[in-house]
Amino acid sequence: MQAQSQGLTPADPLPSSGWVPQDATELPQARQALEDAAGLWRAMIESRYVIKVLIDPDDGHIVDANQAAAEFYGYPREVLKQRHAWDQNADMPREALLALFADFKTGRANRGTEFLARHRRANGEICEVAVHLDLIHRDHRSLLLATVLDITERKAAETALQRSEMRFRTLFAAAKVVMLLIDSTTGAIVDANAAAAAYYGFTLGQLRGMAIGALNTLSATEITAQIHQAAAGQRWLFHFRHRLADGTLRDVEVHSGPLELDGRPLLYSIVHDITDKKAAEDALRASEERLQLVLEGSSDGFWDWNVRTGEILFSRRWAEMLGYDQTEVQPHIRIWKQLMHPDDQQRSRAALHAHFAGDTARYQVEHRIRTKQGEWRWFLHRGKVMARDARGRPVRMAGTHTDITERRRIETALRVSLVAAERHDAQMVALNRMNERLLSCETRAAAYAAIARSAGELFAGFSGALAVFGEDAGADLQVVADWGDLSILPTTFPRGHCWALRRGEVHEVMDPTRGSHCGHFADPLPFPSLCIPLTVRGETLGLLHVGARQTLTEGQFADLRTLAIAVSEAARLALSNIRLQETLREQAIRDPLTGLFNRRYLDETLPRELQVSRRRGEPLAVAMLDLDHFKRFNDAYGHEAGDAVLRAVGALLNASLRAGDLACRYGGEELTLILPGTSLDAARERLDGLRRAIMQTRILYRGGDLPAITASVGVAVAGGEETDATALLARADAALYRAKEAGRNRIVADEVPVG
Repeated sequence: MQAQSQGLTPADPLPSSGWVPQDATELPQARQALEDAAGLWRAMIESRYVIKVLIDPDDGHIVDANQAAAEFYGYPREVLKQRHAWDQNADMPREALLALFADFKTGRANRGTEFLARHRRANGEICEVAVHLDLIHRDHRSLLLATVLDITERKAAETALQRSEMRFRTLFAAAKVVMLLIDSTTGAIVDANAAAAAYYGFTLGQLRGMAIGALNTLSATEITAQIHQAAAGQRWLFHFRHRLADGTLRDVEVHSGPLELDGRPLLYSIVHDITDKKAAEDALRASEERLQLVLEGSSDGFWDWNVRTGEILFSRRWAEMLGYDQTEVQPHIRIWKQLMHPDDQQRSRAALHAHFAGDTARYQVEHRIRTKQGEWRWFLHRGKVMARDARGRPVRMAGTHTDITERRRIETALRVSLVAAERHDAQMVALNRMNERLLSCETRAAAYAAIARSAGELFAGFSGALAVFGEDAGADLQVVADWGDLSILPTTFPRGHCWALRRGEVHEVMDPTRGSHCGHFADPLPFPSLCIPLTVRGETLGLLHVGARQTLTEGQFADLRTLAIAVSEAARLALSNIRLQETLREQAIRDPLTGLFNRRYLDETLPRELQVSRRRGEPLAVAMLDLDHFKRFNDAYGHEAGDAVLRAVGALLNASLRAGDLACRYGGEELTLILPGTSLDAARERLDGLRRAIMQTRILYRGGDLPAITASVGVAVAGGEETDATALLARADAALYRAKEAGRNRIVADEVPVG
């Protein structure tokens, strides 16, 4: 025997080098063993499915890597051999890795230990890995063999599982229903939610660890058997009696099944309290039993049906309710189909099949049955399957039928009444909305639009119109608002054409063939109509007309009349208030004697007119007019004659001015004219014509003519940038003063007299 020492070479990467005792006679066998060991190592390192990397622990250099490593990291094997371990590690820097390798080499770290890391691939992707390090010897040096396992998908699955379990725990804790987690092996309560603690009256700490048997009235053997059934998924629904902390017993329905949480097999239980439900079911069952005892003595009709044969026994009262003698009724189920209203048969069959299938506790339906006299009457049909065969099919059914015709009539009347009440409420809301709209209106035009809009809502399905009198005395009525799709009234018509205005009261035509039609219709209306005068304190403002588009019952026409009167009340009050407001506004800005604007209106308006003229780049002329020797006139003829003169001059000015011109009574016999867009020459010409017209005015007073009067006028034109109204009036007044000094009955503009 001889001993031979052999060092492992890179071509033969064995874990170490060593001495191999060798018998010369068995040398071929020893060599074969070495070759087999080297082949085994190559097979391990070159595995396509296990990532292997050899690392020099002294400098962290990657000595070698197999093809699985190259494919995982995305580098060729030759490139990997040029890299270091920290190039692939996304978490640990160079110093930390070298310290770890030194611990493995010196034995301070447990060899063969697996740890988790994050490795970086060539494309920048970071992967979760598990790394197993082993210290080996190769070429007379120590190396680290890293076996790397890609656990990215496993980590993702673990994360998803953790999130799922977290969601479960959150829902479990927040659920409003009672929930318990039970150890299916020991029967102990592992966990409970807040709802369970509140229901049972224990704290969560008391419930956790408590045996489920402490809450249940069953024996330990029965509880264990049912836990095993639930854990195996053989049964999901249980009925128990549970004991609360204060000793109260409650009937519960428990849904239970297997659950794995944190790798631990458990049993979930969802508990519903059915104490009240069970008591109600017991009471119903007792009630139905009592019902069977009194059926024969009931005044309702009774029937007993053999479901298999179709034969049916009707009580005498059943037949009498339909006007038949009991002997006249065929004792078979087909009689129902013959007498039942065709429209109700499908609904009745559906209710019957639902009861047969066990979907309903009782059969109950309302339908119509034809009596012997041919009248359709409503009946409440109720019944219950009294017996079933072994397969659960109905064998016998019994029940009653009750005449509910009068009840249905009352219900129909109530529905109609409810519809009418709802319609009335809607009308009241619309009327209130109309009043609100009218209250916000400041002009008659706005009020007309509001009335048309509201009437269109209130009189849906009807046509109508609002007509008012013109401004002039004796003027015709003018239609200012209408609604609906029919043009009922002409645009204008005389007062005498409407019966309502002639008589001063509502004129209604219920029957178009017999009523008196108003003359404002080109043709008599074919349907009912109403004309309502709008009168306030003896003054008629206008007319509200409403016409139907179809025949109405007396009740419908009465409702229409009530609504129309309510609308007319709102309309007449609103129009009267607006007219009053307009009158008050006029009185606030008008001089009552001359009908001209007053001094207050002048002071408010002239500055605004100056701004407008300046903005437009147009001239603005202002004239001050004074009646000559007016004081002597008053002394000679009296103040009433003087008032007559002022009225006549005011009327002349109002008739002579253009649209946009303003005439104001400045005070006493002084008048002011504002002439926008008028140059000085144009103002002189217009004012001189006005001066001559005043001289020619004939004023009648007490049956005779008053002497002719004259006027002096001063005029000034605003400059392009002038904005001072007081200064402009002062200039015109100064010109007037000069006109008087120059002999009166003339016009003075600035320094140049005209006349």
